[in-house]
Amino acid sequence: VTIEDLLDGDDGDDDARKVAGEGRSSSDAARNSFVGAFDVTIASEVIEHVDHPQEFCRNLVRATAPGGRIIVSTLNRTVKSYALAIVGAETLLRMVPEGTHDWSKFLTPEEVVLMMTEDGSPAALDAVAGMVLNPLSGLWKLEDNIDVNYIASFSLKLP
Repeated sequence: VTIEDLLDGDDGDDDARKVAGEGRSSSDAARNSFVGAFDVTIASEVIEHVDHPQEFCRNLVRATAPGGRIIVSTLNRTVKSYALAIVGAETLLRMVPEGTHDWSKFLTPEEVVLMMTEDGSPAALDAVAGMVLNPLSGLWKLEDNIDVNYIASFSLKLP
């Protein structure tokens, strides 16, 4: 099973397709097998690559156990993030292959919070912090500046 299979709702297993004969599709069987399966769910630098971030957030909540925690890190949609992540990291420095990022898929912290906490979701925001790379040491540190990268922590309420 690959992460792509899980994001698409496919478990990659023919046995799940046998369950489909009982009135559920294989994607339902795969999706349901992960409900509340994880105490901590981390999506680090992933959400800006998915086509349906709102559904992705719903699946993060679905996969996390009540009382658990979800951590999401991503790139903010700002002019500065475009300059550093796309022009700098992709085009000039070639740290990642060109075309890796699509600036229109970058999400603001407010957008991620809304997606994670929408429509009665049990997710509640704990904190948002900026992540800043020191180019000399290669180490990241947390700061208040969320202009480029940020990380958000959510707790799931107990029922």
